Formats: sequence, C-alpha cells, structure tokens
Amino acid sequence: MKFVLSVSTLSAFACVAFAGYMCQDECMNASNDMNYDYQPMQEAEAAPVKPVSRRRRRLSKKFKAYCSVIEECKTGCLEQKDKTICKTYRRKMRAERRKSRTPEQKAASKARFNAYCAAIDECKSGCLDNGDKTVCRTYRKSFRKQNRKARRAAFKAKFSAF
Repeated sequence: MKFVLSVSTLSAFACVAFAGYMCQDECMNASNDMNYDYQPMQEAEAAPVKPVSRRRRRLSKKFKAYCSVIEECKTGCLEQKDKTICKTYRRKMRAERRKSRTPEQKAASKARFNAYCAAIDECKSGCLDNGDKTVCRTYRKSFRKQNRKARRAAFKAKFSAF
C-alpha cells in the first residue's frame, strides 16, 4: 500500500503543528497568572562537566581529613565554606608535607631498612654484604611500598575519613 501525500496535505499538517506549538506558548502565558514560571525549552546543550582527576580527589580527601581535626578549619572551611580559611589551611598542609627529614629520621629509616634486608637472605648477601646497588634498589623499593601500605592503614584508622 502506498500513501501519497500532496503538497497541500503536507502544508496543512505543518500549519496544524505550528498552530499547536503557538497555542502551547499562549496557553502557558495564560497560566503565568497562577504563579507558574514558564520558560520555553532551550535548544543549547548544558555545559559539559569536567571530570575530576584521581589526584585531585585524593588530595581533597586528605585535606578534609586534615581539616576536620582542626576546629577553626572545620567550622570555617568545611561548615561555613569560607574560602580564605580553606586557602590558609591548605597552604599549611602543603608546608607540612614539604618539610625535609631530620638526620635522626633518616638514620632511623636506614636502620629499619637494614633490619628488613637482614631478614631476607638474597638482600643480605647482595646488598648488605657485597654492596650491590641493583639488589639494594630492588629491595628498597619493596620496603618503601610496604611502608606506604602500613602508613595508609594507620592514617585510615586514625581519621576514619575514608
């Protein structure tokens, strides 16, 4: 079955559709008297939302945990959303992170690594006894990774913000 639409039929259909559209606007304008805030639909698309990077999300979590412990920061930044207070405490947090380690801290870390390495035969023979730097490097990397895991667990237990 073929449907053949003439030009006059199509134009009549277009007129009815356009009239319906116009009526919709007019009808809506009439309802404005009843406190109805009508705004015709916009054709423009909404602005795309930028994805937040993992690093930024992680730092934001760290800052919230850091800030929630300090009373002034907690009330000013997290509750009242005062950006100047947030800025000052973010600066303080960054400064604390940047502090270099003291010689005592370095010596303690070296002693911990030596104890860790002495417990592993391959590391002891290669790194401590022979001074092979490639073996030392390999085991130091695994030692740091192990330390990071322990520190993360301690941090989570301390703040329970995650």
